[in-house]
Amino acid sequence: NLIPVFNDYPLSRIIVHPRTGTQMYGGEADLETFFEALPQFTCPVVYNGDIRKKKSFRILSERFDSIDEWMIGRGAISDPFLPGDIKDSAPKADRIRIVQDFHEYLFDSYREVLFGPKHILDKMKEIWSFLCISFSNGNAAYATILRSRSIVDYLHAVRSVFSNEEWIA
Repeated sequence: NLIPVFNDYPLSRIIVHPRTGTQMYGGEADLETFFEALPQFTCPVVYNGDIRKKKSFRILSERFDSIDEWMIGRGAISDPFLPGDIKDSAPKADRIRIVQDFHEYLFDSYREVLFGPKHILDKMKEIWSFLCISFSNGNAAYATILRSRSIVDYLHAVRSVFSNEEWIA
C-alpha cells in the first residue's frame, strides 16, 4: 500500500528489507512478496536482507536481476570478508589474523570513547554474537565470551578463539 506514496516522491533509491516490522531480524525474508512488489517501484530498489554467504547473494542476484545495489548488513559483521568474496577480491589467507587485528583496533577504539568496562564488553559481545558463526566452534566460544565479566576475562576468551578456532565462513 505504501509503494504509490513512495512513487510520488523524487527518491534516488529505496532500500527494501522484505520482512514485516514484527519479524524484526528473525525469520526469513518474504521473497515472494518482494518479487511481486519490485516492478511497482518507479525508483531504483536496493535489496537488504539475508545475504550471509556468497551463494545466497548469487541466488538473490540471479532472481532479482534488475537490482543493481545490495546491502549486506549483519552478514558483513558475521563474515567481514563477504563483500570481498562476492567480488572475488577478498584475501584467501590469514583471515583469522586480519579479523584479530580488526578486533584489536575496534576494542582499543571503544576503550578510548566509551566509559567503563561494561560498555566496552557490551559492544564487543554484540559484535561476537554475529562474528562467532564464522569460527569452527563459534557457539561454544561465544558462550565463553558472554560469560566474561571483566576485560581480562574477555581478552582471555577472545585470545582463545583466535588461537584455537578455524575460520569456516
